[in-house]
Amino acid sequence: VWAAGALGVLVLTAAAASLSGSATVAPATARNPHEAASAAASDLPSDLPTLNEHAYRAILEGDLTAAMTFVERARQLDPDDLDVQVNVCALRLAVGMADRAEAGLDAVLAARPDHLRARLWKGLVRARLGDREAAERAWREVAERDPEGMEGAHARTLLAHPAPAGEPLAP
Repeated sequence: VWAAGALGVLVLTAAAASLSGSATVAPATARNPHEAASAAASDLPSDLPTLNEHAYRAILEGDLTAAMTFVERARQLDPDDLDVQVNVCALRLAVGMADRAEAGLDAVLAARPDHLRARLWKGLVRARLGDREAAERAWREVAERDPEGMEGAHARTLLAHPAPAGEPLAP
């Protein structure tokens, strides 16, 4: 678990699952997954910041089906939005595409080096790829730049709970 300030505790099962390779996609409720997504699309928020936050929370909760629905809608509104791109990268990591996730995060960080969520996930990618030193550098930077925020809290938790050698990192 990662502390989420005064809001209590936020369980990051998607991050843990993505690093251990056990992320799952929740089953669709309709016969056809596209029907479920179309039915859900009518209930989606229409503003980009809300879509991005819903997508990110779904990723953290391990609900990759919902996350993909929110991300697709957000991409329709603004495919170049950096927060959308970070969510896409988090999904890529969750399904085992660490190299593609890293390339996308590098692009976000090139455009905006102070993007804390991108830097946090870059650390998760580096940890997944076995580069604990680079992961810790990224998390230390996030923790220093965001002493009171959610990403900083997440980074401090990751730094405080190192994985044993040879095992996947799981917050």
